[in-house]
Amino acid sequence: MGKKALAGQPGIHDVVMAVRNKPFREWNVVYYDPKKTDLEKIEKRLRQKGCPKARRDVAKPKKSRGVTLVVENPVVTPGDCVLVSVKLPKGRTGKASLVPPQKWKVRAGKERAVKGGKTPALLALQTTRKTPPGKHEFRVKVHVVGKVLTFKVEVELVKKVG
Repeated sequence: MGKKALAGQPGIHDVVMAVRNKPFREWNVVYYDPKKTDLEKIEKRLRQKGCPKARRDVAKPKKSRGVTLVVENPVVTPGDCVLVSVKLPKGRTGKASLVPPQKWKVRAGKERAVKGGKTPALLALQTTRKTPPGKHEFRVKVHVVGKVLTFKVEVELVKKVG
């Protein structure tokens, strides 16, 4: 349904249907160009074209000592990248790094400098194509003012259909 609803929409690269069996749930994983469209337009189009319950999965921000960490895409399919944003309080600087599960590859953020302010630092971690569906955990370490904060992060891998 999602693929048909978004066909011809500018900025949409691909739409992949994914499912989880227990409890059953269905996703449309949308790959898009943020310069040409945004999440609000995608959701609106899906709702208008026969997916009235369309919504995006948003992870709750994790906060500790002024550091905010958000998993930008908490549901992914095998082979996708998980994006994590790290934001520090204004005027602070630090470093953030990923501690990936076995065989997952760090694409951005083996050790990334983070400056406090409005723009968060993005870290990217790629899952393997053979990673089984289910919940998976990894850690993000943030070094700020002589302290190391470790955040436990969880993402859900769902199976592609078709």
